Amino acid sequence: MIVSFFGHASFSESSIDMQTVLNVLEKELQGQDVDFYVGNYGDFDSFSLRVARAYQQLHANSSVVFVMPYLNNVRCNDFAKKCDCSIYPEIEKVPLKFAIIERNKWVVQNSDLLIFYYKTIGKTRDIYEYAISKNKRVINLAEQFS
Repeated sequence: MIVSFFGHASFSESSIDMQTVLNVLEKELQGQDVDFYVGNYGDFDSFSLRVARAYQQLHANSSVVFVMPYLNNVRCNDFAKKCDCSIYPEIEKVPLKFAIIERNKWVVQNSDLLIFYYKTIGKTRDIYEYAISKNKRVINLAEQFS
């Protein structure tokens, strides 16, 4: 099972706490081992990494996978060290300014469950709508808990 997270770069943990998200994951996943796909470009990404690590503490065969938008990028390389492994989708021919968008589409296409936190129009909503158009299983935490 692959679970991925998407949310606003400016996210406040006061919006939703880690235990609430862990409860959602336990309900949805029923203790399955999971590969969590995470990013590294905002507050929600940092929160997601902590949530994935907390789930991993309960389910030791789960892993945290950083899906890199860029190769040979210091910020990406540093973040990759916080994860169990990293992968780079086949997007090297994509212009750099579109790399994150294409990485996000790849993540959606390769995920079984997508956990979102979005409230406003923007890139998070765009990828949410893309996931819906691909008939993916999605949960928007902002809708359920705000």
